[in-house]
Amino acid sequence: MTFLAPAFLWGALAVAAGIVALHFIVTRQPRASVLPTARFVPDSPATAIVRDARPSDLLLMLLRVLVVLAAGTALAKPVFKANRQAIGRVFLVDGSRSTSNISEAADSVRALFHDGDAVVVFDSAAHSLGTSPRDSLATARKTDATGSLSVA
Repeated sequence: MTFLAPAFLWGALAVAAGIVALHFIVTRQPRASVLPTARFVPDSPATAIVRDARPSDLLLMLLRVLVVLAAGTALAKPVFKANRQAIGRVFLVDGSRSTSNISEAADSVRALFHDGDAVVVFDSAAHSLGTSPRDSLATARKTDATGSLSVA
């Protein structure tokens, strides 16, 4: 699986890390209560209110992180199976009088040609040699017509 825009996924991971950090940093203030007058305070030693060390609302934090990660993954455009296919090329061979040596062009095409490629020989008209032109390139002849790429 690949992502077309992985920056969104990295951004979502950073935001999720921020959510977790803020969840553990933020402390709650204890509830304020009205203090009685000093004469009703017992003579016991003073005790301080200590915050519980256990984290609370873990399910809420987990839900927030999952929502951010899901949104980041959706925006990152995941591709589960790449749509890669073989490349088919089209060779255009100029057979007009402007070509000095048509056999050199045919040799170049033979050297680069693979299965699935196509060859078009053109002068004043285009002639397709099809998808198996190895033997057809030998029959390509130079013509006296002026070359015109617009016909190809």
